[in-house]
Amino acid sequence: MNSHRHHLTRRKFLRASALTGIALHFSSRVLAAGNTLQPNILFIFGDQWRRQALGLYKGNTDYNMGDPVQTPHIDALAKEGVVYDNSYACAPVCCPNRATLVTGKYPANHGLTENKYADNFTYDERTIAHILADRGYDTAYIGKWHLANHHKNKNTYLTEEQRRGFQYWYGNEMCHHHFDGIHCHAPDEKDSLHGGKLPDLFTPSVHYSKKNQQKEKWMPEHMTRKAVEYLRNAYGRRATEKPFLCYLSYSPPHTIHGPVPLEGEEESYSIAGKQMTKVNGRQRPVFYGKSGRLKGIEYTVTPYSKAAPNEYRAPNSYEARYRAGGAHDAPPIDMGKRPNVSDRYYRHSITAHPGYYGAVDSLDDCIGRVLETLRSTEDPRNPGHKLIDNTLVVITSDHGELLGAHDSMGKGGLWEESVGVPLVIYWKGRTGAGIHKKTIFNSVDMVPTLLGALGIPKPHGVDGADLSADLLSRDAGNHEGYAFLRLYRWAAVRHRHYVYAFDRRISRECVLFDLEKDPFQMNPIAGSEATEPAHRQMISHLHEKLKAHLAGTKDALVLPG
Repeated sequence: MNSHRHHLTRRKFLRASALTGIALHFSSRVLAAGNTLQPNILFIFGDQWRRQALGLYKGNTDYNMGDPVQTPHIDALAKEGVVYDNSYACAPVCCPNRATLVTGKYPANHGLTENKYADNFTYDERTIAHILADRGYDTAYIGKWHLANHHKNKNTYLTEEQRRGFQYWYGNEMCHHHFDGIHCHAPDEKDSLHGGKLPDLFTPSVHYSKKNQQKEKWMPEHMTRKAVEYLRNAYGRRATEKPFLCYLSYSPPHTIHGPVPLEGEEESYSIAGKQMTKVNGRQRPVFYGKSGRLKGIEYTVTPYSKAAPNEYRAPNSYEARYRAGGAHDAPPIDMGKRPNVSDRYYRHSITAHPGYYGAVDSLDDCIGRVLETLRSTEDPRNPGHKLIDNTLVVITSDHGELLGAHDSMGKGGLWEESVGVPLVIYWKGRTGAGIHKKTIFNSVDMVPTLLGALGIPKPHGVDGADLSADLLSRDAGNHEGYAFLRLYRWAAVRHRHYVYAFDRRISRECVLFDLEKDPFQMNPIAGSEATEPAHRQMISHLHEKLKAHLAGTKDALVLPG
């Protein structure tokens, strides 16, 4: 027994050494060659985009059973790069995980533990933008931010301190008016469709000509063009002698919290905010309401989210793909449901499918435009080469979407559909091609992994693991790691094919989910009910791991038992 254990330990050591050597080989090439070979980073992420909503997962029968979305551009990039099949948001709501994606810290350590606690995310926290700007990078952020207290800063251009190391910033603190959104920017911002300097609080329906309103009625289209203009340096926004770090943050497929798009012809979506109604004697835009629970539904688990099916929308041309006969106002096509959606709830949740799937499809088209820009734009630092030749591309999300799973909509729960996010990474000549990684990748690992790929040691105080050796290796990795997940009143840990969790909405005990035997988390195993030795052993092991993690982050949550 001891010799066998020694053999395994030695084998793991040799493998780890080899992977580290690969990472050091590539990163040393980057650093030794000087500034011209320092790679760019393009970090693209959607909002509320679940891991299962990628075309490349079609045909899967496990917890990554794919949605019927059409994402050919991302699928093609995945064939040239790496896909992490076990990628997680450590806190599946917007603000906490967005802060994690720029700091590499757990929410308990960066302070932004829930959306309402933005002021706890202090300005002494260093982000990846600070780190890379100090090393000569041009840093940019385009799109939804949601890190500066949206109650105070919703429609304002952020100060240098509030931008947290990002030098160029264009977007909004938090705006889910997916049709006709509001955009904040520097005073001298220019725009190719507008033809000159943009006015403050730029809104397409107000400041574009009627012809141009039609071109960017859907906010992702506008954000995409702004990203393209940054990459091409259309208005001198980018210091082209430097490598760049660019975050492109799309608001969909998150629910709409803004003016209702008019029903009817395609052009009715051009100016969403023009539909008005009287509220207390004053004209106000019509908004989608958050209806919370649906009438007539018996909830098996109380949902944290209050999203309703009619809040999921996309342009008619995309929604029509998922409606009978391709008509924008037709009923949704029944394309099948996940086993953890009850028949009764499915009759309601299916009405969200055209909007959600359509929004994902639209993001794929937008991302395709950005990728084509990388392929067609010459790299000013390396004449004769294109930007794609030395740009590390990341495609992911801030958290997932239940879309009816466990009879809930939205996010916030510990289920795979809520905590699981897509993760595709491409770096020409560095990452393998078409590799599906088993490695458990938590959002807290993102910053140290990207820095590690550049040869930058993990900064002091960063919580996540540097997985750059795994990223740059050509094998599929393994799921021996741990992903600690924490939000509201629950906590969980993913290890191997198990999820161990405590959530009083499920049980007064901690429970174990065996994702091999129960991929849709329908049969929680309480410790007192575990009969299989492997389950009892894993419950004991993960209980101590989760308990130690909570203690290490000074978390007040107490696990039973």
